[in-house]
Amino acid sequence: MDCEWAEANSDKSEDKRAAARRLDFQLGWYLHPLYYGDYPQVMREKLGNRLPKFSEEDKELLRNTMDFVGLNQYSARFIAHAADGPEEVSFYKDQEIEIIAQWEGGEMIGEKV
Repeated sequence: MDCEWAEANSDKSEDKRAAARRLDFQLGWYLHPLYYGDYPQVMREKLGNRLPKFSEEDKELLRNTMDFVGLNQYSARFIAHAADGPEEVSFYKDQEIEIIAQWEGGEMIGEKV
């Protein structure tokens, strides 16, 4: 697994929920079905009929099938809630997030490599 960790950009509850959504879309998309038999509820709510549905038999076959997960984590991002985004359907619009790679003053987070 590869995942950019998500941290809330502020202490606002909407930013904290946005960071949790980001992790559901990053990690939960793959791992939630393998542990719980279905996609995360927030993905079901945001994606609707664009997300495939598992039959009860499929859910039972998937549930708890992992005994090990290796996680690569190279970077983290600050995440803010963003209800307004591009009009077209996209992975980021569905998450209702803004990915922030700089501090409030515009200075980049971390050194450029």
